[in-house]
Amino acid sequence: MFRYLHLEVLPSSGLFYAELPDIEVYPIEGGGMETPIQEAWFAVRPSDEKTAKSIMNGLRSFDTLIQRK
Repeated sequence: MFRYLHLEVLPSSGLFYAELPDIEVYPIEGGGMETPIQEAWFAVRPSDEKTAKSIMNGLRSFDTLIQRK
C-alpha cells in the first residue's frame, strides 16, 4: 500500500507526502467482526497554493452536501 501511494497516487495527485507518522488500523483477532476493516492513514500536503485551494473548495462542497442530507 505504501509503495502504491508513493509511486502511483501522489505523483499524479498534486499532493506530497507530509513525512508525518502513518497510522495503520487492523481488526482485533477474534473480535467477532464479520467484515474486517483495515485502514491506513497518510499525512499529505498540497504541492502548491492552487492545489490547496482546489482541495479546500472540494471539502467545502462535500461538507455542504453532507449537511443537506
